[in-house]
Amino acid sequence: MTQLTRFYIYKLQTPEGPVTLSLTIGNAQSATTSLYMDGAALLTNKRDSFSFDIPATPSLSGKELDVSTTVLDVSTQSDNINFRIKLSGGQAVLNPPGDTLRVEPNGVAYILIKVIFV
Repeated sequence: MTQLTRFYIYKLQTPEGPVTLSLTIGNAQSATTSLYMDGAALLTNKRDSFSFDIPATPSLSGKELDVSTTVLDVSTQSDNINFRIKLSGGQAVLNPPGDTLRVEPNGVAYILIKVIFV
């Protein structure tokens, strides 16, 4: 079984107002995601694609959001793992192009994303 790890780091201007994170997992693959803000759990073991409203705080400036996703290749149609992250709030938007990872049948991909609010 193939195991593949990808790490992405982004800096984002601190948004004003509510912040929403959207994670999309494609190709009918199975995923589990956990979110952490400065090491404290915000959400654990969320399945597959989802949107999540990050709790309001006085300011996100200087904080770090960690997104940890494990994707299992369960699709009989494809060994590709497609994913996309979007973070939006106020005028600030993080919307990088989606990425595709290819694993062997029944492989696993670990996707680690860090967002630093500046």
